[in-house]
Amino acid sequence: MNHHNLLLIQMAKMGDILQTIPLMKGLRRIYPAAHLSVLMDNALVPSLGALLPADECMGLDIQGLARAGRFYKDNLPEHYRYFSRALRSLEEKRYDTVLNINFSRITALLTAFLGTGDVKGYRLGPMREIMPTSPWLAYILSVVHSRVVNRINLVDVFYRSVIRKGKGEGLMLALPGNNDHQAFPSLIDEKLKGIGSLVAFQLGSKHLLRRWPTAKYAALAKRLIEGCGARIMLLGTNSERGLGRAFISELEKIQPDYAPSLIDLMGKTDIMQLATCLKKADLLVTGDTGTMHLAAALDVPVLALFFGPAWAHETGPYGKGHRVIQVELSCGPCLEGEECPNPICREAIGVELAFETALEMTTARSGHRLIGTGKGAGDNGKITVYESDMDGWGAFLRPLIPRALGAEDVFGIFYRDLGRRVCDRGYCPDVERLFSKVQAYAPPTRETLGMLGRIREVIREQGIRSALAYNPALSRFLSPLAAFEDRLSHMKRTGWAAIKEMEGVLDTAPRLLEAFLGRIADHGEDGKW
Repeated sequence: MNHHNLLLIQMAKMGDILQTIPLMKGLRRIYPAAHLSVLMDNALVPSLGALLPADECMGLDIQGLARAGRFYKDNLPEHYRYFSRALRSLEEKRYDTVLNINFSRITALLTAFLGTGDVKGYRLGPMREIMPTSPWLAYILSVVHSRVVNRINLVDVFYRSVIRKGKGEGLMLALPGNNDHQAFPSLIDEKLKGIGSLVAFQLGSKHLLRRWPTAKYAALAKRLIEGCGARIMLLGTNSERGLGRAFISELEKIQPDYAPSLIDLMGKTDIMQLATCLKKADLLVTGDTGTMHLAAALDVPVLALFFGPAWAHETGPYGKGHRVIQVELSCGPCLEGEECPNPICREAIGVELAFETALEMTTARSGHRLIGTGKGAGDNGKITVYESDMDGWGAFLRPLIPRALGAEDVFGIFYRDLGRRVCDRGYCPDVERLFSKVQAYAPPTRETLGMLGRIREVIREQGIRSALAYNPALSRFLSPLAAFEDRLSHMKRTGWAAIKEMEGVLDTAPRLLEAFLGRIADHGEDGKW
């Protein structure tokens, strides 16, 4: 198959597009002579187009396309004409390969109408269902239904959807030389003079359940200003300026002389100016936002605050040395659109813990490193401070202050390693390699060891299917394996010929899991943790 003209479809939001950069870089490396086009929401082309490692960035009105794809009864001719025009302009480019990495009926429909023979990612199945084109994506769809055991970063999901072997690409971005954008931060140079770290705050987030309370940001600003003479730089869009006003109002109450230490840039930057300002920062404090992914891509240290639907193992900052404070309640991670009558997770992260972590990070950046005490880390193990790291395959998080190993951690480690085998047939999962990851945690409790022992017995005596049938409570741990088998069976029925290579994985996975659980049990009983 020729790979001279490639189309990458990524119609999601800014953060997802930034998380696709390693895939774009990998495609450039593998197909250096190819022309790479990226199709995205037309609202993002002006802001992101110049940053992406692609030959061409094209925009599409995703809302208009959605209306056309659903064929609304009202004004049907107009919707049809829009869809036809969009399709015709893409057909004329005659792509050799289309990479649709969005699990979306609209993009799958668009891919089908293009008629390109080589489609990677997601396509329409025979019943117009969305189907993965590889076992890797079938596996990901199986694991994400039990998010609490998912430990595969979205950057690696995108990258491995096409590039299955070898070491991954970094998420590093180089800013283009543009005097207008480079000159913008000179407006804040006066406030940057003097001693003290520059700490950026991204107050806003698209969803309330991902947003740390403004009053807590203000209290953190006070601690940073008083504790280490920091300057605070507020970042955000024009629509988020109300949060900035609320922040300043809260800060005035507790730090009346804040003005010399505050730089308010909310609503005053485009994406390039935002990137240039981030490069000047010593630290970004944020929720799960596009600004977070941009900072990570620019190698700016990130302190990310995750709770509610935000799950750092999936969408945390990519790369080495970032910190994540993750709230881990029994009800989380919840779903994006769910109503929550009591969002206690938003209040769970204490100001003191955020301050300690931020202080350590800014001190380490200046050449000194403090040892985290873990004070304020929450009660009953409901909050974990993680540090991001990379191995030979992708990103992962390790607890900075070891906490007791939980069953979710055990299965998360297992499913990540099994995913590597699904992706790369030359990789051989190994119990000792799995166990080495477990040792980043403190010893499990007796209750956890007992639970893991019972799961091991059930797997050995009943198998995965019977275990799920008679023990529904085990669904969060074992359902990904059953779901993966179901998806592979469906792909086989629809003509996918490569099913045999995965049958060996399905056969060995229960035995590997049983051996892994046994290794943990033996080690715990011997008291050698």
